[in-house]
Amino acid sequence: MAKKKRSLSERRRTRLAAKKRNMLKQQQQTQAPPKKRRKKNNNENISVEDPNKNKDYFIILFIRGRQSSFSGSARMRGLQLATELAKSYQYVFINPPLNNNFNTYQPYVHLKTVVFVIKGAHLPATDKLINPFYIWDTIDYFEGLSLKHKQIITHKHNHVQKQYDKYHLINCANSKQMEYLCPPNNPKNRIFDCIPHNWDNRFRIFNKKALENEQLSEPKFAYIGTPNKRDPADRKFYNYKDISYLGGIVNKQHIGTFNVCGSFRSKFNSIYKPGTKCAVAASLNAVFIANKHEYGVHDLLGPKYPYYLKKTDQQTMEKMINYIKDTYKTPIWDKAMKIIKKVKEKTDIRNIAKQFIKHIENHFDDK
Repeated sequence: MAKKKRSLSERRRTRLAAKKRNMLKQQQQTQAPPKKRRKKNNNENISVEDPNKNKDYFIILFIRGRQSSFSGSARMRGLQLATELAKSYQYVFINPPLNNNFNTYQPYVHLKTVVFVIKGAHLPATDKLINPFYIWDTIDYFEGLSLKHKQIITHKHNHVQKQYDKYHLINCANSKQMEYLCPPNNPKNRIFDCIPHNWDNRFRIFNKKALENEQLSEPKFAYIGTPNKRDPADRKFYNYKDISYLGGIVNKQHIGTFNVCGSFRSKFNSIYKPGTKCAVAASLNAVFIANKHEYGVHDLLGPKYPYYLKKTDQQTMEKMINYIKDTYKTPIWDKAMKIIKKVKEKTDIRNIAKQFIKHIENHFDDK
């Protein structure tokens, strides 16, 4: 049976389709293959190459969690401290896998080595490192353990003894905790310090916006942070009738709309906490309400600060709120704000890093 002859238009369409296929094939042959996106290695040196940076040190920070999902103190203290140290030192690493891939870090082991452990981060085998300077930044590491067992954690605790044996510098949450953790006469001559917790460096860009609260006609009270469910004082007053709860982290639209913050911890719980909430309040240009027994806060504000609670109960709280309202924009308020501005400077991560750098240089006699 003879084939049916195709029309001229059909033959033309066939030729055009074949021509397009050939052109596409040629393009694919000459075109460079698509570039594969390089997967970011979180264990790489975070310090940008700079000939002016110190190349004599190998700085390691162990921070709990994945770098891409750090939150709370892991981000505010761990990651932000690492980033600040990387402005001075050329070799700064976060959570390097020394156990599994030590050869990667072989070029740095001959350097002066510093190992930071932030809070309760796991410390892998570091026996291949050459005489590292170990720093433990406790933050609020013992809070959960002490509240659970309802006992004060001291130098007699097994874990504290192990840490004392390991670390050259133990940075405590506050001066009171330092008294409990340091054994009598400090037989191994360890360094105990209480370099304060910093405020969140991400809020630096809102400094100007925070100053808008100076135009408020009256005090506006706010609580920022996560209240402790095990602490009755914190649980009771974080959402008091005159206090707006703004969540664990303040939203930028709230910045400049309040000028008073607070922290309401029991005396027992305060032993294990740094003055982080006070530092955050200072960064947002707000005065702070707290009890004198909040040791981390008292370390920052000093004995002459005017807005301390005598007790953490309802009557005292109401008196303090009224007292702040009565003294707003008076010399008493101005005195509090002057202290707060000094706290902001003291708890800036740039100054926190300088204090750790001083310890590092003293240890290696590299002043």
